[in-house]
Amino acid sequence: MRFRGVLAAGLALALAACTGEEITETAAVPAPAGPAEIRVLTVGGTRTAMEALQAQYEASSGNTLIISFNNPLLIEELMVDEEFDVIIAANNSVNVARDANMLEPGTQRKLSRTGIGLSIREGADMPDISTPDAFRETLLNADSIALTNPSNPNGSGIHTEKILGYAGIYGEVMAKATIQGLGDGKALIAEGERDLGLFNISEATAPGVVYVGPVPAVWQLYTNYDVAIIADSNVKEAAADLVAFLASAEAQANWNAGGIDLIAE
Repeated sequence: MRFRGVLAAGLALALAACTGEEITETAAVPAPAGPAEIRVLTVGGTRTAMEALQAQYEASSGNTLIISFNNPLLIEELMVDEEFDVIIAANNSVNVARDANMLEPGTQRKLSRTGIGLSIREGADMPDISTPDAFRETLLNADSIALTNPSNPNGSGIHTEKILGYAGIYGEVMAKATIQGLGDGKALIAEGERDLGLFNISEATAPGVVYVGPVPAVWQLYTNYDVAIIADSNVKEAAADLVAFLASAEAQANWNAGGIDLIAE
């Protein structure tokens, strides 16, 4: 397009010179901005929702999303080592980036959240966790349970330990629990080596593993995801458009389908 504009201008000058017409200088008209490529840094817990939202957003906006799904442990390192336009991560991780002056001022906002839910092997009898008493009974009756590491920053391990304490069954459950990474824990359930597991709802399924339901509301705890625009982004206008979409009612169905509640203000 730029070559065509230069060629047209040259032809106009040549024609004017041949006809003797006075050449009048006119202001250049900038070409309209084309579709943008928006680089998004996020965590694995958003994958199901974000892949559906990516397809929805790209179809409606014409922009392209390049999404990097990562272990929460790597978010802060990646913010330093690689280039992104938007970050979606647990509130504490986004706060670290904000405090390091890595975010566009005023763009950090609450976006979504996921709670803790119960998972079992596909084909196993579906347990009852519909009430606090039923939830307690299901965990007490299980022979073995997979839990995620409470030292990881994704929140599920820390939240699960607190939930077990609230339910008054921490000691009994921990005595028969296996602390695993998320993928390893679900693999043990799929293979029948563990009866059930407690994970972030957005990560509660896997091949051979099905989601039963959430922890009773009286004990539920959430991992809260914030979104923000990166200060060094070269596509801030497009990034702001993406953030507005992700926080809109239009996006809610895909968030919910991915086990995540939209809580944007």
